[in-house]
Amino acid sequence: MAVTAQLKSFTPHPGVNVSAESVFKGRVTVTWDVQSGGGTATHFIIGAIDATTGARHENIAREEGGDAIGSIVVNPAELTVGRKLHFFVTAIVESAHGVTLFSSAPSEPSKSITIQPKDFSAVPLNAIAVWKSDCSALAKLIATPRDATHGKWSSAQHSGAMRSNFVRGLGLVRVPRLGKAINARAPTLLAAISQVANTANAMRDVLRYAVPQYCTPTDEEQREICTICHRSDEPALLEPWIKNGIDPNMVGPTPRRSVPLLVLAAREGHVGQIDLLLQSGVDVDQKQNHTGLTPLFIAAQNDHVTVVTKLIAAGADVNKCGRLGATPLYAAAQKDHVLVVRQLIEAGADVNKARTNNGCTPLIIATVKKNHTVLQQLIAAGADVNKARTTQYETTALYIAAQNADLAAVTMLIAAGADVNMAETGHGMTPLYYAANKGYTAIVSKLLQHGADKSIRGWMFETPLEAAQRMNHAATVALLA
Repeated sequence: MAVTAQLKSFTPHPGVNVSAESVFKGRVTVTWDVQSGGGTATHFIIGAIDATTGARHENIAREEGGDAIGSIVVNPAELTVGRKLHFFVTAIVESAHGVTLFSSAPSEPSKSITIQPKDFSAVPLNAIAVWKSDCSALAKLIATPRDATHGKWSSAQHSGAMRSNFVRGLGLVRVPRLGKAINARAPTLLAAISQVANTANAMRDVLRYAVPQYCTPTDEEQREICTICHRSDEPALLEPWIKNGIDPNMVGPTPRRSVPLLVLAAREGHVGQIDLLLQSGVDVDQKQNHTGLTPLFIAAQNDHVTVVTKLIAAGADVNKCGRLGATPLYAAAQKDHVLVVRQLIEAGADVNKARTNNGCTPLIIATVKKNHTVLQQLIAAGADVNKARTTQYETTALYIAAQNADLAAVTMLIAAGADVNMAETGHGMTPLYYAANKGYTAIVSKLLQHGADKSIRGWMFETPLEAAQRMNHAATVALLA
């Protein structure tokens, strides 16, 4: 009789509110009110009534622990898509040997709910260490809690209804074990609830089930998702993760080498994955941690024309630099990616934006690499042909073309207005001096035709003629004499 009286003061009874919600097929969240009084119920039995046929199912799930205020019911056989059900709960007291000592009357049934079709299988649960992986997501969830009480309390000090409000304010389905006190000085609800050991599973379920928009993948899941973006252009492999709440801006699990999903897809030219990530609201300019390179830079560097088109259309910053200051245009010019260079110029790329570590412009790197078509594109787009790179010795594109004995580049640069007498800053050598010293007769001839000054002295205060004589370049000496 004492057990019965004790249990009745704590357990569900006719008239107590029972509510249910279905988000995924095969799963329902059932919650109920709990009366205070320090009862000793060992578990709850959840039953259901078919709203269409009236069929009654006394036991479709069992929730352990008399301090529970709800249960995430998993029963694919009974909770089929489209089925309409009312739910009720019954409190049970069992002996240590599993013998039922008391069973309360079933509660009044909940309102009818319809089982929803969404598939829960694509939402893997986290590992046991919930605090490390999910506490930031939980903080978001409880930033503005509803109807939550906070402060010093335990089952002996407050009623079960107050405990219910506290936990329901967090969206959870279980209260702390009886007698487990909460620190009165816990600065946040997150800190308070984190001190209760047996709530970890409930919080993980809520974070991954009730609020999948705060889904936080484990390290293994992150590796799997990154592998999908890296190795496959099949959006169907990534789509379940996106639909079930992963952040499209997530990066790999290794902090120093973490790479965003969009960068991985852009590197491999995976157009399908790019489309899915863009539709999901990914940050189109998200940088790779250890290089600072953007998806557009990576795509431009790898000549993925279609990906470049999509990223530009999505608003990618065509002038955003990596850590060394190189732009996507610089990367495309260096690799001689003619179509990408054209795309970037048409999208408004700054043709004169130089690397921050050496002042090298797209025009200069195109000259270094003898990428003549790109060089012509940049000149046509208004590139400054006299802008020097800022290494130890400042040198212009024309000087570099003379160094390379690149007559085609010299011709294009002179035609675009390059200063034929602009010397490098180390030894004062002009393009003419360098070409004469090396015996590049064709380059010397072209420079002389366009007004190169034969009297400007370079290394060791030599004139171009003296340098050619010292090196025994007879043909060059004849031109300069």
